[in-house]
Amino acid sequence: SNDVVMMLQPFPLCSRDMVLRMRHPVAFLAKAAGPCIMQPLHSLRASLGWLFAAVFLPLLLAGAAFLAHRWYAERDQAFTRIQDQARILRDAVDRELALDLAVLSTLSAAREIDREDWAGFHQVAKQASEVRPGSWFALMDREGRNLVNTHRPFGVPLPNYRELLSKPTEVEWEGRKLPLADYDLFGGPLQDGRPRFSGLIYGSVSGRPTYGSTVAVMREGRPVYTLGLVYDADFFVKLLQARSGRDGLLFALVDHKGLILARNRKPEQFVGHPTVPQFRNPASLPEEGLGEGATVDGVDAFYAFVRSRLDGSLIVVGIPKAELLAPVQHALGLSAAIVLAIGLLAGLFGIRLWRRLAIPLGMLAKQARTLGESHPDMPPAEIREVEALRQALQQAAHNERIRRQAEREREEAREALGVANDRLVEAARRKDEFLAMLSHE
Repeated sequence: SNDVVMMLQPFPLCSRDMVLRMRHPVAFLAKAAGPCIMQPLHSLRASLGWLFAAVFLPLLLAGAAFLAHRWYAERDQAFTRIQDQARILRDAVDRELALDLAVLSTLSAAREIDREDWAGFHQVAKQASEVRPGSWFALMDREGRNLVNTHRPFGVPLPNYRELLSKPTEVEWEGRKLPLADYDLFGGPLQDGRPRFSGLIYGSVSGRPTYGSTVAVMREGRPVYTLGLVYDADFFVKLLQARSGRDGLLFALVDHKGLILARNRKPEQFVGHPTVPQFRNPASLPEEGLGEGATVDGVDAFYAFVRSRLDGSLIVVGIPKAELLAPVQHALGLSAAIVLAIGLLAGLFGIRLWRRLAIPLGMLAKQARTLGESHPDMPPAEIREVEALRQALQQAAHNERIRRQAEREREEAREALGVANDRLVEAARRKDEFLAMLSHE
């Protein structure tokens, strides 16, 4: 139809007569319109650029995928390692706390308590404190009287815990506020017979951060005294530092109140301070967990935490992201160097190929447009096909020059023949005039 013909007019290769002869011009349009569209021309430089992109970009994406896989593998491996370390530390801490309870349970059965021989019990407890160097025992009755404290010589006046705990519950120590032991630490075992753990507290007798465990002294099935074992919080600091290696791991022990009880790095700076917000309420956290965040000193790290089965404290093990990223960054640098080298080689190869193709082809195209004219000799090409094209064009130019030379010679001969004919005509005319004159005479 005429509409189909009008639609095909922009396509120069489509024939109006062919459309008019088709039984189904619409079907012809679907088949013929594609070849009729003039495809845009691309330069050789652009084509080589696309070839470079087609080779280099997949390589770059593959390198990025490899690094991402390496990163996640390193992270998962780090989580597994720090979680195992946290469980090992929890077992070590619980083992020490269980030892405290065993020593307290054994000492609570001393006969000196039955005889109320406090001087003799002071001596026995003093010897028992050698099990944990730097520790001391305290014995309190139901009225809160401190009957024995091996941290002080026997006979020295000792504070009454009920009166002591009626004072402010926090004490300033080296720029940080440490809590005093609440009365439940000593009074709780007298009520239900279960042991108690203090967490980090200020030792009113020692004047330092301490940690304590208490048990009930049972007689005839009922608690009559509270016996406590107290020692410096530095004990846990040494425990964590003894297990620190060269792997750059961060160890921290957080008590049930959210205070830092021990730390393997900079303990003198952070022990006694509140921990990071996510660990300030350990009772609300699961038994184990993984995560990432900043430490109290601002180090970004991945961490794993587990809860103690005895005192509810948290054992946190972290690995700085910088430590974890070190092998990945090394792999990233190596991969980037390899990709850059490959890209540089590919770019140099592309430039060399462009010079070996585009420049000779451009010169040959210029010669082809002015075939037969004189041109400076083109050096031989380094590519076989381009060299064959150069030789063919040279042969065609040579043949064109011969043709033009023969055409010029024919034209010159034709012009010379014309001049000779003109001369003959002129000579014949003069002869006729001469003969006519002679005939007249």
